Amino acid sequence: KNTFYNLDKLETGDVFIIVYQGYAYKYEVTGSEVVKPEEFGVTGENATYDDVVLYTCTPLWTAAKRLLVHSKPVSFY
Repeated sequence: KNTFYNLDKLETGDVFIIVYQGYAYKYEVTGSEVVKPEEFGVTGENATYDDVVLYTCTPLWTAAKRLLVHSKPVSFY
């Protein structure tokens, strides 16, 4: 229920893991931005197919804007 409650606390260089269909994928945050609600599809400059953009409403409990957190895959090793 509060999965993205602290999304605004992520900073460039932070790492997170997504588990999907039994596989773990590791990502490093490359930056973030706040955009208008209709711009939530923004993928960022130099994005690739493997990049992930996490997004949520901001400020919390409103739909005023969107916080986008950009990330790139990194190795577990």
